Amino acid sequence: MKKFILIGLFILTSCFGNTADELKARCEIADGNSCHTLGLWHNYGSKEDVEYNKTKSEFFIKKACNLGLGKACYDLIVVLGGNGRTEEEKMDIYKKGCDLDDEFSCEILGDLHYPYNNSKQDFNKSKYYYEKACKINPVNSSCEKMAFYSIQNPEFSKLNLNKALSILKENCNFYKKRGNCSYFNYACNLQSLRDKLQEECNLNKGYACGNLGLIYYMEEKENKDYKAILNLYQKGCDLKDGDSCSYLADYYFNNKQSDKATKILQNSCERGDLKQCGFLGNIYFIGKLTQTDYIKAEKYYIKNCELKTKNYCKTLISLYEESEKDPNNIKELFEQKCSLGNGNFCGLLGEMYETGYFLDENFSKALEFYNKANSLGHTEYYFNLDWLQTINKNINFEKILNICDKKLCYEFAKEYESSYNIGDEKALENMKQLYEKGCDLGDGNSCVELGYINYNDITKVKELYKKSCDLNNSKGCFILGYLYENGAGITKDMNIAKKMYEKACNLGNKISCAKIDKLK
Repeated sequence: MKKFILIGLFILTSCFGNTADELKARCEIADGNSCHTLGLWHNYGSKEDVEYNKTKSEFFIKKACNLGLGKACYDLIVVLGGNGRTEEEKMDIYKKGCDLDDEFSCEILGDLHYPYNNSKQDFNKSKYYYEKACKINPVNSSCEKMAFYSIQNPEFSKLNLNKALSILKENCNFYKKRGNCSYFNYACNLQSLRDKLQEECNLNKGYACGNLGLIYYMEEKENKDYKAILNLYQKGCDLKDGDSCSYLADYYFNNKQSDKATKILQNSCERGDLKQCGFLGNIYFIGKLTQTDYIKAEKYYIKNCELKTKNYCKTLISLYEESEKDPNNIKELFEQKCSLGNGNFCGLLGEMYETGYFLDENFSKALEFYNKANSLGHTEYYFNLDWLQTINKNINFEKILNICDKKLCYEFAKEYESSYNIGDEKALENMKQLYEKGCDLGDGNSCVELGYINYNDITKVKELYKKSCDLNNSKGCFILGYLYENGAGITKDMNIAKKMYEKACNLGNKISCAKIDKLK
């Protein structure tokens, strides 16, 4: 689900008159996103009604950071240049940003603690911050750094060598056309790594044999020892390492030995390596390397689709379209797989009901199967691109409003924020109704968002944040504490502020915990 950071903010602020004034008003009622945006505008002087003013920029960005927006903490240093802060002060701000789940703050802390910065050298801290950044965003470069440093220095991390190589190889494949495989090539040129892999291979660890063969294969040499490379691939494959089998099959395909390659993948698939099943599905469906066989293609796509990822599930639908399979048979098969707990097939049913592809369009059924896929851990189907496209087809809003439960009302409202044109008053009204229903049904996040929308009615704002807090929403408690602490539109009361911060802190709001210490 998309986060309401800037896109949603611009939709809301553009629906009113003086945008800067609206941002200031929302900033006053503790909307960190509004404070942050206003601070950036003052930093760049990018709006007609907002002057270029570094002091104001820092004021608003710092306020956003203090309100719990991690990105704003990062921008205090990166955008504003630190403004005379000591290295320790900068470090504390980055820590705050990282604690608030800003991936870039975590990555910088990982860099600062890595050994090339001797004053801050700490392997454990560097690893911790890289891991956190990578967890927040799996495509953050911290993932690659962690993999590379783990290979380069075994003291850095216990990251599985196969996993580290896989991360670097994936990056190399992505950038291969640009000729940029620096991390992977550098790691693979380390003699210590070759020795390590050879030692592991001698102990019959299949991944090590395959990766050692891959390293030799990727080296820039005129006369490669392909026999030795193939022996390493073969040993890894015999030891039931799926990647080694893939490397071996790729070699035979490239040398026009399709039968041998196909046999290798079949054996690997039958052993339970479902990734190889997907490759086989492609081979039989496309028919370039062997004769087209829709029955075999379906068999292998289905086996692959039983993985948690949906790499080849969409291709399975394309196969059915080309082979003109009976829609009733597809429905029966997918329902059976879904009932057995395979979320991919539940998600596919949702997509078919949503789009009317193979099955009659049925919005309620789509919602039912998306919910089931989500409950089985396949959140990628919950609100995918097709879902957004469906909303943009102007499906009856009343239908959405009637169907949604407290969680779905909130999520639908978020999608309206990010998928409708700026300045769309109708979309804003729809968002408001969805948040109202979500709040009435007991969703604290919806109550908080309603507070932002009703910024010009401080009595309403207070009621909404109180309700959110009563629903044990930490953000609602924190904002209520902020209003009482600062007398923002209500009578200042430090005792109530402290109580609100204490409750928010107990609910996991770290900014509130820091506030309590300051109020003592």
